[in-house]
Amino acid sequence: AENVATKTKEIPTTHPTLAEALRACRRSLLAVVVFSLLLNVLELATPHYVLQLYDRVLPNRTTATLVVLSIAVMMALGAQAGLYTVRRLVMQRLGDWLERKVSGEVLAVSIRRAVRKRQTPSVSALRDLASVRSFVASSSLIAILDVPWTVVFILVIFVLHPSLGLITLLGAGLLVALTVL
Repeated sequence: AENVATKTKEIPTTHPTLAEALRACRRSLLAVVVFSLLLNVLELATPHYVLQLYDRVLPNRTTATLVVLSIAVMMALGAQAGLYTVRRLVMQRLGDWLERKVSGEVLAVSIRRAVRKRQTPSVSALRDLASVRSFVASSSLIAILDVPWTVVFILVIFVLHPSLGLITLLGAGLLVALTVL
């Protein structure tokens, strides 16, 4: 048994470790961050539309401005929906890819450890890897990517109109308070 354990240590690994796999998917992660930036910029389309509606369309009763603004905000919302879908698909595929790239090494290490300790190989490491995949593909990681843009979003709303910024800040504070409770 000692000879088998020694031989299993010498087998070169062909699968990347988690750190190597994460380095390999750096471009995809950067694309997701860029999508998050664009999505959060597009979040400002609706508040800006409402401001323009009250500042330009209603006082002057300009139908042409209303049509142009409405088309622009519909295009922005369509682009937002498309980016949201693409971002979610990229994250799901990234999670699947990450699991495929690392699972072989995780299984090999689990088997080597079981041989060394003379135990039955455990699949708990593979379950943990599946949990990592689920986290990467979940909305939790996407929410974490969106959190930094919240501050920028609130600042831009303050610039657009201080009353809207205050309402947004109070709403964000209320959401944080409800989350903590």
